[in-house]
Amino acid sequence: MNGSRDCVPAGVTLRAARPAAAPSLPLRTARPAVAPSLPLRAALLAAALCTAPVPALAAEPWAPQSALFQLGFRWASITLLATAAGIALGLFGGAFYRRRRPSIQAASGQVERHSAGHRISHWVNAAGFLLAIGTGALLTFSWLPSPFPLTLLYTLHYLGAVLILLGLGGTAVHALTTGVSRRHRLLPDRETLRGAGLELLAYAGLVGDRGILGFAGLQWPAAWRREIERAVNYQDHPPAGKYLATQRLLSYPLWALISLAVVATGLLKAMRYAYPLPAAVVRWSTIIHDWAFIAAIVMLFVHVAAVTLVRTNWPFLRSMFLGTVSLAHVRAVHGRWYEELLRELESSAEAPGAGAPGTAHPGMGGEGASR
Repeated sequence: MNGSRDCVPAGVTLRAARPAAAPSLPLRTARPAVAPSLPLRAALLAAALCTAPVPALAAEPWAPQSALFQLGFRWASITLLATAAGIALGLFGGAFYRRRRPSIQAASGQVERHSAGHRISHWVNAAGFLLAIGTGALLTFSWLPSPFPLTLLYTLHYLGAVLILLGLGGTAVHALTTGVSRRHRLLPDRETLRGAGLELLAYAGLVGDRGILGFAGLQWPAAWRREIERAVNYQDHPPAGKYLATQRLLSYPLWALISLAVVATGLLKAMRYAYPLPAAVVRWSTIIHDWAFIAAIVMLFVHVAAVTLVRTNWPFLRSMFLGTVSLAHVRAVHGRWYEELLRELESSAEAPGAGAPGTAHPGMGGEGASR
């Protein structure tokens, strides 16, 4: 017997009673919530990950509670904090950039090429790439002998990633928020291709009289050079802006693509320790990350060679340590930037005695001519 169900006459179907409708309440218009900024969101998420317990299940099939997994989980949250910190540093530096003094220092004959913030960002980024490349080679190529335990290699690799995020984040946000890339024509245009080609021919000593790699004593026969100059319609080196055509075409865009690939795939590889990602995403992220790692090695070699082997580029290397280049060098090589500096000096409210913009300075002619 089944209680009350037995008392139902034959042919009658029982139906569940409908619940009584809830009384309608007047709708209230919710106040729009103010969305937190991107750095704040990343910082809050990273803080939650740092304080959260390591999950018992993971997207990896191997030992979720192993020491390597826990290490990866913690560093995944730290990379989010580094991203937020890099963005904040870029915004902070941009605020100071808008109130900075003019770059030209007429009294000393020097021009500020890189501010202290730019140099710190550059060397932080360089240290991160060197650390990530060194440890990445030991992790990728298993046949290389490694004197370090695996946990230490992963720790140093993640530390390099954090330095890259700090350096690149600050530089990129600073350039985008202050308009530096537009002001100094950092991105290539139609004139850049021809200018970069002439600069490469000049480095090889095939056009102009600067010599091979900028050494005036190393010259190809003049007849060869004149034939090549006629073939490429070479008259003189076009006046460059703050950045050379080779930098705008072959250096900064390629570094931007490689860095974007390294950072994006690296973050995905780190996030797999905290979130379940599809196996295909992890696999392709690893492949792209490894190829970007090889491209970064090649670019690093070219970058160092360009500022150490080419004599005319030595002032760039010096400026990355001291921040300045001589006004003579700017006048001889960066004609377009020199004109921009003069306009900047004339429009600024400099104190009396700062020096006239067109005044000759000691060593001005000789230094520029020697390059």
